[in-house]
Amino acid sequence: MHSFLLAMALASSLAQPAEPPAPAAGRAQMAGPAIDIGPQMGHVGTDRARIWARAAGPGPLRLWLLDADADAPRSVDAAADLERDCCVVFDVADLRSARVYRFALGEHAPPRDDPAGWPHSFRTAPDPASPARVSLAFGSCCKDKPGEPLPIFDTIASHAPDALVLIGDTPYIDSTDLAVQRRRYREFLSNPQLAALRASTATYATWDDHDFGRNDTDGRLKGRENARRAFVEYHANAGADGRGESSEGGENGEGIYSKFRLGPVEVFLIDARWFSRTETSPVDPQKLTLLGAMQWEWLKRELRASTATFKVLATGMIWNESVRPLKTDYWGAYPHERAAVWKFIADEQIDGVVLMGGDIHRSRLLRHAPEFTGAPYPLYEFISSPLSHNVHANANVPHPSLVWDVGDPSVFLLLEADSTGSPAMLTGCWINAAGEELHRVAVRADEIRCPIR
Repeated sequence: MHSFLLAMALASSLAQPAEPPAPAAGRAQMAGPAIDIGPQMGHVGTDRARIWARAAGPGPLRLWLLDADADAPRSVDAAADLERDCCVVFDVADLRSARVYRFALGEHAPPRDDPAGWPHSFRTAPDPASPARVSLAFGSCCKDKPGEPLPIFDTIASHAPDALVLIGDTPYIDSTDLAVQRRRYREFLSNPQLAALRASTATYATWDDHDFGRNDTDGRLKGRENARRAFVEYHANAGADGRGESSEGGENGEGIYSKFRLGPVEVFLIDARWFSRTETSPVDPQKLTLLGAMQWEWLKRELRASTATFKVLATGMIWNESVRPLKTDYWGAYPHERAAVWKFIADEQIDGVVLMGGDIHRSRLLRHAPEFTGAPYPLYEFISSPLSHNVHANANVPHPSLVWDVGDPSVFLLLEADSTGSPAMLTGCWINAAGEELHRVAVRADEIRCPIR
């Protein structure tokens, strides 16, 4: 303990701010560096959680977790360092499902009976084996400006989703310079409305072109390793294993693909940038890849293993081929790998797959018939874009599977899954910043189930 306090004192002398802000009344006094951003929630599973924060300087930090049934709070330590831009993740394990936990940062635990001393909380995910009703907010394309409000996040918070899923261009960075990447993440995550939402809401992310590096770019982009480094520093996804053991995302330092389970839903956050056009396709050696062999094997393995009623395949780019003129980054530009996904679903009898995308600055719903995809049931494609103001009118391109389209600014998709009734239901609802419901669709689990052979 003596060495811990000594290290904290040294870290305080190295912190950048000359006068760290005083703690709020009732909050545990910070002996280490002050918290610059956060704490904000990352992955929250049934038995573990990942809590992200950025410190104002290097040094040790301590998180205290309060369980109402425990005899005493327990602590989790982390260390902020310059190598990771002072970002830390507290990995909290041995939790119980569907339970609220409170936590605080500081050298000493606050009194158990002091509510002000425990200002933060989260709720663990329900047991996947039990019927549950959960909701997830999906959104992409948030062209923020530091200091300007982002009202869409207030609206999302008013619906109290169990998880927030950012599916690309969140934020716009448009550079692979490491300093620019880090600065833009700091600016984005410091937005008061987003920070308030993330303070108690499990948050997950993948990237698209503008946060990967530049518009319409692929895996050949110079400096992509800087984009990956900043992404890993500023996010706390579950990792490729879906539980949190892999803090780096992807596997072997490649890509950022990950997955997580929330009640009857499993979300596969597919990386459609890192591997694209960097190698030949694992499904057609005469063509270039989108997913890469490593990610393709991961996706097949995890889809086979999934017991979720609904399986959401989410990427920043859209799955269909109806895009604005001259656009090159979409699944339709890789028809060989898209067809391989459809064939895998059919061959392996994978029930409950739905598609999720963003990128095009329009919100859309498509229902791809089996005769179009070769999949054994209709594939619903949800598109949620943009979270901010900019809309692309020329992306309103016809498609035979198109059910609904709107070009409104500041829209998110609320996806609700309910397995408490029979059949289980998946409901998608597009909502704008004013709280107006733009469109709703309900999908029965038995509609997206493979026929019995």
